Amino acid sequence: MTIYQRILLPIDGSVTSERALQEANRLAGGKAQLRVIYVLEEILPLNAEDYTYIDYAALQETARHAGELALAQVAAKVQQSGITAETTLLEASGEHIASVIKDDALHWQADLI
Repeated sequence: MTIYQRILLPIDGSVTSERALQEANRLAGGKAQLRVIYVLEEILPLNAEDYTYIDYAALQETARHAGELALAQVAAKVQQSGITAETTLLEASGEHIASVIKDDALHWQADLI
């Protein structure tokens, strides 16, 4: 029996995220709801003349694709362990990533992050 009903798992594609996923699966015990989020950080243009050739829209799209891929990989791993999880890509929009995670945890009423 798990003491948690709603586990929020922020990921970033790192080895640490993989370990957090393993622990979340263990804590969920096949009964808790799992919400996996990836927070997309805003890519801000540089003001230096040497960086005018950077395609910021393409960089942002690449970052979005990386986030979607990381979420899909985690969803597949979670499904293999018999747990259902919702996945969401959130945008920081100038906020600190930690604030976005905290706000999502409060809104979703997570028992554990």
